[in-house]
Amino acid sequence: MTFPSYAPIRHAPRNDPRHRVVGRLAGPAHAQQAARIHPERCHFFAATVIAVRAAAPSRYARADFLAYVALSQACTDNARTVCDEAQALERAGSEHRALWIKSCDAVVQAKGKFISCEAMGRFRDDYDDAMATRRKLKTMFLAPLDNLT
Repeated sequence: MTFPSYAPIRHAPRNDPRHRVVGRLAGPAHAQQAARIHPERCHFFAATVIAVRAAAPSRYARADFLAYVALSQACTDNARTVCDEAQALERAGSEHRALWIKSCDAVVQAKGKFISCEAMGRFRDDYDDAMATRRKLKTMFLAPLDNLT
């Protein structure tokens, strides 16, 4: 399925098919309530985003940013394996000086939610810190959806 390359998804008409796709995939990972997430669904969502990006890398340059934010949610839920995936994705992006890392750092600075893109994927042991991080990640999750290219 290819999406038209017009308005960002949050500004697209409600009947735009992108709303259904993102809602079905992202909803379980980033539930309305920040306290309710499911690390395996975050992993599945990230894998789907990466697969879509692989099919059209030049069209979805920021897809890894979106996948990274989804995987970072697991770092707040004691899900070490998925959190390790987030950290590996960020390290690979940093080593290759990927554009999505620069974009992520710019959004982090603009939103003031984290000190760096890398900080989003840090493991959280403390419950209160984890809950605060989940709320911040939800805000960060919406940023790459505005412009996947």
